[in-house]
Amino acid sequence: MEGSFRRRIAWILGAFIILAGASGEATASVLARSGSQVAGEGCPVHFRGLPGMVGPGEKDGKSIIADTWDNFQQSRTAGMSPTSHVVEYPAMKVTELTDLARAGLTNPPEALRIAERNFNSSNVAGMARIGLDIAKTRQKCKATRFVLAGYSQGAWVIDRYLRFAKPEVLRKIDAVALYGDPQWEHDAKGRGRARILSRYFETWKLSGQYPGFKDRVQSLCASKDPICGEGYKGTDLIAQARDAQTCAQNSTCPHYLYAPTATKQGGDFLAARASPKPSAPELTDWENHTYGLTCDDTVDKPVKVAVRKGEGVAKGSSLGGYDRWEVEVQQIAHGSLPRLGSVTAVLFYCSPQPSNFSLQELRVYRSKDGSEIGRTPTFDVSGLSPRYQPKSLAIEDGRVAADVKFYGPEDSHATGPSILRHVTWTWNGTQFVTHGARS
Repeated sequence: MEGSFRRRIAWILGAFIILAGASGEATASVLARSGSQVAGEGCPVHFRGLPGMVGPGEKDGKSIIADTWDNFQQSRTAGMSPTSHVVEYPAMKVTELTDLARAGLTNPPEALRIAERNFNSSNVAGMARIGLDIAKTRQKCKATRFVLAGYSQGAWVIDRYLRFAKPEVLRKIDAVALYGDPQWEHDAKGRGRARILSRYFETWKLSGQYPGFKDRVQSLCASKDPICGEGYKGTDLIAQARDAQTCAQNSTCPHYLYAPTATKQGGDFLAARASPKPSAPELTDWENHTYGLTCDDTVDKPVKVAVRKGEGVAKGSSLGGYDRWEVEVQQIAHGSLPRLGSVTAVLFYCSPQPSNFSLQELRVYRSKDGSEIGRTPTFDVSGLSPRYQPKSLAIEDGRVAADVKFYGPEDSHATGPSILRHVTWTWNGTQFVTHGARS
């Protein structure tokens, strides 16, 4: 029994030995060939690539990221002059995980702890590097657009970045191409190793699939790539772990074979969605706007609240007996709804003062002119108000959607709500209708 457990730990660690392709330096040398900006054309589209772990290169020796850039260049719209750059980050090394896999045979708990700490540190550093790179680029030209490409661990880093980046940054990302993503998941086809192993590592858990962003992400997983898991399901998980462990020394492993077919698909995807010229100024700056709010029905008639940089304070005599409301824009989601077209959903945090509680309010607007369409109904509950999970807000499949936590019989204001439900809203022509709020 003990021997079986130790072998399972070794498989867990070995599964990440090849979350990578060529080294970042090799990729950077290929990507030094950047498109030049034409004078007067405005900001170019910026291609940003994240390679995987530093280890053995792909079979043909050409970086997957660089090949995506080449195909993106060839497929781009006339008049677009993109630039490229590899975002370098302290990616894990194959040798580090080889050593950990050996350690897992003798000291499994310690090896697991080290694996989680090292991967989490590496991924967080990668997220920070992307954020810094995009921020610096936008300082030079606010209207610039981005396309991202990530392979293996680099794809995993982008996964996490997309879930934590601010809405105003996400609006500047036209498209994302991912290959061999350890966080890949398809209900009928399989799951990536990081997705599977998140049961052991809390910091590896990611909820949902790119909320409000799915149409701009293409994540490709080759058949029988044991890192992203296409073709492995059910009892195949043991085979997936075994194949992942041997893939590091197997040059024919599907994890290395994304060029040229998949990278052509990825490059074409990025080019088709990249803006060929600077975007027109947004008609509505959602974080600097005046809204009409009720603080989740604290009052019947909406109160005007001027929000600046995502925050605002309402004062006056019509605040339901309170001196002021402290308001914050918690999340913004864009999409399209039947009969309404392009819309924007804004989730507000509202804290009446003086008090020790806060409320949330979700309203939907026309993206074109910022006019309000309506708000989602206040939840009909007898106790404390449920809590929206801001990062989950999305507009997809013809609905506004969000994860919401409801208070159970044993929950209190101090402990917070514990019952998680996925709630959606549809437009019936006159108002939003709630679905899924009740068990």
